[in-house]
Amino acid sequence: MKKRIIFIFIILLMITGCTSSDWKIKARKNLEQNENELLEVVELVKNKKLEQNYGTLYKIPDKYSKLTKDGLIVVYQNDDDGVQIGFYVFRGMQTGSCYLMYSSGGEDMIKKNESGHPIIQIENFDGNWYYVETDY
Repeated sequence: MKKRIIFIFIILLMITGCTSSDWKIKARKNLEQNENELLEVVELVKNKKLEQNYGTLYKIPDKYSKLTKDGLIVVYQNDDDGVQIGFYVFRGMQTGSCYLMYSSGGEDMIKKNESGHPIIQIENFDGNWYYVETDY
């Protein structure tokens, strides 16, 4: 019975993806409760102090693991033109993903760095912090 419930839950997640406002609430709560730690990770990225996991994925130190779904962040940009980092709130498998995103270049930078995962929603939370949903 327990396996059946887990299976149904997984199917529902695959169908709904990021469409629930719960992910946005979770992202906002993460920002409100952990902004200092999130900014510490931003500084680690800017100073190139993180280990690249694969492609644009970077592993964050264990002490920051609560900030993202699986201990990984996505570094979309880190150069003289600015920094854009995605902290997973929900990491979908062909259903969309949701991020708490730091973007020093605002919404324009987020749109410019869209990488084959079309953006469904962008909402500015505060300053350089955004909630972003993609369809993949």
